[in-house]
Amino acid sequence: MLVLTWGESIEAYWKMMQSGNYEEAAAKVEAYLNEGKRVTEEERAEGEDLIMKALTCQEMKKRAKDVKLIDSIKVKRENMVEVCNMVMGGSSMKLSE
Repeated sequence: MLVLTWGESIEAYWKMMQSGNYEEAAAKVEAYLNEGKRVTEEERAEGEDLIMKALTCQEMKKRAKDVKLIDSIKVKRENMVEVCNMVMGGSSMKLSE
């Protein structure tokens, strides 16, 4: 089994985080912390923080539904009714045709 240094573990963690492999990222750091060699208090604190971040991202990924991008336009208050219509039964506004 390949044993990584702390720096290599962190580098692998960030690569996994960027690719969306949050559970694997957390597991990589956890494996380093638990492999039995001497881990500094600073490494342990940083590692536990990174694990929490990865698991939080994983949970957010599970709960994400639809993402809507909304652009903004500037309209004078008196022209608002001409530009926007309320969506019936909702609390959002949409642009009129």
